[in-house]
Amino acid sequence: MDHTTDLLQRIETMRKELSELVLEKGSFLHPTVIDMSQQLDEYIVKYQKCLQLHT
Repeated sequence: MDHTTDLLQRIETMRKELSELVLEKGSFLHPTVIDMSQQLDEYIVKYQKCLQLHT
């Protein structure tokens, strides 16, 4: 698999984990939720940069 596909899979996994974490913590404002959301944002930015390089 290429790097772009790996990133996309990681993003999808993290989205699911983030949704579960929000339900578990009961708030989007919980520090753990915010941390994971920021990590997910970083992966999304990396993915977008990869897409730009391949177009």
